Amino acid sequence: ELGGCGGVLRNDKDSIIASFSYPLQVICSNLAELLAIKTALEVFTKTDWFDKVNLIIKSDSGNAVQWVNDPSSKPWVYWDVREFIDRLIMEIGEVRFTFAYREINCLADAMAKAGIDRHCPFFACW
Repeated sequence: ELGGCGGVLRNDKDSIIASFSYPLQVICSNLAELLAIKTALEVFTKTDWFDKVNLIIKSDSGNAVQWVNDPSSKPWVYWDVREFIDRLIMEIGEVRFTFAYREINCLADAMAKAGIDRHCPFFACW
């Protein structure tokens, strides 16, 4: 099943520093959310902001936020993705993950929906 992955990266002042969107072929929404977090971390490591700001990732998935905030709660089925996320978090240093209702985080939701129709990944950095 075709889906979309997208996100917006913000600094500790809630300013947007990067955004991304791309098509994704996954059946499980939990995996899609983890892949979005993984991508957000990867994107952040490639920005000029990498060593300058604290990263805050807001997700509308309570499961994904719990899994990244509490490593002991990560499901075995997503172990490889979570290990990659853990390595990126260690590389970055401080990363804060919070839950945000989809309606509050409209831009990230729109980026994910736009990913469904994309033929190639989109990335922008400020």
